[in-house]
Amino acid sequence: MDESNSPPPIKIIREPFLIRNPWFSIVMVMVFYFLFQLIPLLVYSFLVPTTFAIDHPYVIRIIEFVSLGILLLIFIPFLRIPKDNRNYRQYLKDIQLLTVTIKGVLVGLLTTMVLFILAYGSVYLSAVLSKLYYVEIKGYIILESPGVVMDPSYLFDPNAGLNVYYALTPGIMEELAFRGVILVLLLKKYSWKKAIIVDGILFGCFHLLNLLGPTIDFISGPNAGDIYLYIALIRSVGFQVIYATSLGIAWAFMFIKSKSLIPSILAHWLIDAFGGLVLIPNIGLESFAISWIYFICITLLGIGVLPAILDVLIIKGSYRGPTINPWEDWSKRDLYQV
Repeated sequence: MDESNSPPPIKIIREPFLIRNPWFSIVMVMVFYFLFQLIPLLVYSFLVPTTFAIDHPYVIRIIEFVSLGILLLIFIPFLRIPKDNRNYRQYLKDIQLLTVTIKGVLVGLLTTMVLFILAYGSVYLSAVLSKLYYVEIKGYIILESPGVVMDPSYLFDPNAGLNVYYALTPGIMEELAFRGVILVLLLKKYSWKKAIIVDGILFGCFHLLNLLGPTIDFISGPNAGDIYLYIALIRSVGFQVIYATSLGIAWAFMFIKSKSLIPSILAHWLIDAFGGLVLIPNIGLESFAISWIYFICITLLGIGVLPAILDVLIIKGSYRGPTINPWEDWSKRDLYQV
């Protein structure tokens, strides 16, 4: 037999450990994300005078943004996840960061606009229900006040607590981590339906880390021992987990249908940047901001369950055709001709 015409030999190459064990990689990414936020903050707090840090809050936000950028755009690609990328451009393609379409941008804007409308309506509804419950049913006397109105100029004030610049970090970096990396790892192991649900749950539960600061404050901070404040903060974060989970599922579905990370980045950034304009109570009840009714309304109707359902319907209507897991077969590419 003429061996010169025989096909080249086939060598079976095992997938790297991080690819074969997606859950290990997922936990690792989430831990690194937390550490790349925490460590720069601790170093900055140790090196910089407290007065400077208070007067220039934007500095730590810039440091945080750069730190997470190093993690997600340099360190994670070096580990060759989520899809054993052979080069940097392939990594950007794997997380769908290079795909930009007008349709995707419009879908991101439309879903966000629907959310803002529902959010404003839920805040107004919660004010009406709060007054009905506390005044008409419980008989409490609630003083009317001008309410809390957010000054739009704060959105562009680098020293403000909530602005368009601060929103860049969660808007971009959380989407890179949870939709670009973690969701793609989940799609390797599960169907697309199960993957987006798990991704949303992970995204929502990750917000439990927002309890870290209040817990430290409760133990040894200026508000140490204030159990009522601490319980209120626990409640706030608890509802945040619910609506973040709902939105996470919708954004994961958007990522799969649009085959692009840009729409979810746009939607996430817009909500974090401008959400204060519609979510900060401005109806005029002093106890309104800490009302259970407020949290229930905005979570179910405003920025959580109902908006997520409508967003999924909008996305499904915008991208007709069957929904498939475009990554379910990529892990089988373990045969290489040599």
